[in-house]
Amino acid sequence: FAVTGRAQDFEYQGLWYRQLTDSTAEVTAQYYHQPTPEGDIVIPEYAENEGRKLLVTGIGDNAFAYPTIPSFTLDRLIDFGKYVFSNCRELAHVTLPEGMKELPDNTFNNCSKLASILLPSSLTKISVAAFADCKALKEIDIPEGVTALGGTAFLGCSALERVTMGDQVKVFDLYF
Repeated sequence: FAVTGRAQDFEYQGLWYRQLTDSTAEVTAQYYHQPTPEGDIVIPEYAENEGRKLLVTGIGDNAFAYPTIPSFTLDRLIDFGKYVFSNCRELAHVTLPEGMKELPDNTFNNCSKLASILLPSSLTKISVAAFADCKALKEIDIPEGVTALGGTAFLGCSALERVTMGDQVKVFDLYF
């Protein structure tokens, strides 16, 4: 049973959400009139809206673009939209959960202080510009299961010294 009409945005514990169905929600972009989250981000398993407990199933496009977030840890699987952390210039450490299959386009684009990231072994695809301009990233271990890597995934990563990956990786570009 889906929510009828326009999706409803609401605030819960300092983050903004969009109700997707009568039982699910996703973290949504912070609009200019809403306070942007600062500090370490914790995404709860459930968010409450009008007395209803909603399972948080995803993080929408641009949800955390620009805020001053130093670290992000996600201990369970949820879907990511595009540009989720684009331009989070204070983001330095990220841990992603097992079960995650893909890093969408520009996920960490221009996160200039991103120094460490732990990728799950379940990952199979790293999309275009996923880490572009992550100037503090010195090394990354790409899990053996990754078979698709966007050709510009590490564009502008000027400090990158070591990338380890399996031999099944095929480099691709979506730009025509």
